[in-house]
Amino acid sequence: MSLLSPGPAILAAAITVPLLVLLYMLRLRRRPLRVPSTLLWITSTADLVANAPFRRPRWSVLLLLQLIALALLLAALARPARESPDLATGRTIVLIDRSASMRAPIALADSAAAAAKDAPTRLDRARAEAQRLIDEMARTDGGELMLIAFAAEAEVLSGFESNSRRLREALGRLAATDEEADLDAALALADAFARSGESATGGLPMVVLLSDGSVRPSERAGGFAVQASGFRQVAPPHDQPPVNVGIVGISAERRYDDPARIEVFLRLANAASVAAETTATMRRDGEVVLSRSLSVPAADETGPGEATVTVTIDAPGSATVLASLTAGDELVADNDAAVVLPAPRAL
Repeated sequence: MSLLSPGPAILAAAITVPLLVLLYMLRLRRRPLRVPSTLLWITSTADLVANAPFRRPRWSVLLLLQLIALALLLAALARPARESPDLATGRTIVLIDRSASMRAPIALADSAAAAAKDAPTRLDRARAEAQRLIDEMARTDGGELMLIAFAAEAEVLSGFESNSRRLREALGRLAATDEEADLDAALALADAFARSGESATGGLPMVVLLSDGSVRPSERAGGFAVQASGFRQVAPPHDQPPVNVGIVGISAERRYDDPARIEVFLRLANAASVAAETTATMRRDGEVVLSRSLSVPAADETGPGEATVTVTIDAPGSATVLASLTAGDELVADNDAAVVLPAPRAL
């Protein structure tokens, strides 16, 4: 809560409140009258005895009601206003992270829910938060919103717009990627649009960042940047260390002595601080040729923990080898990898 005009209210309070209290401190001065008998005017003659013009104010319900009414009038004169922590009056730029980590499911504690294809993701949470900002703008007439989605590159989903229907349509085009998040690219794009309308609005717009926090720290110095109050972390806090096992390397080549056989090498990495259990499955043209349970060591100060898988499979002709890991970790984008080999050729 803030006051838009505190000065006039304080000035009025300094004048009116003392005057009201003074009315209850002044003694009544009655005009003396000549009457045949003063027996009927004992109260009047008693007041004439007092010479002091002031008296101690006595408790009065009327005084309390008058003070309350005066306080309400002074509060109205001060123009109280509620400060919204989400939207500021004017223009607001909403940066939505759609990098690979935003595809991670939220309900990781429930492995079945995390493995389900329709499990809500961090991007779904960011989309819902952006929708809430749009609804608040429409409800409070909070100015204009601009939507920018970013991963390795930034893209404008909607320019500065006050029409909530158009903003919802633009938000519906938001889709996740398998790229790394580049916050500087998003800020550079937002800066270009913000500077163009700075003279008309009288200042830079507010910036709201919707992300899970898995972004490279911004290297922009001063000027246009995301304030701490504008960051909305859409990923819930972890009760346990995050789990992410991914395929970081895959290679396949035909044996020199037997070109009809392929040697496949798979390298896994674990970025968590605890060891992770997973199952590696390998398919050749859709047919399962390997299913092996693995324990990938935990990461340490030297880097992620690693495990390798090597298998030899028959492939007399061209083949597509697909390797996959069991789902349920935080990043599903690195759970699959594939390699295509042409048919063997005679030297």
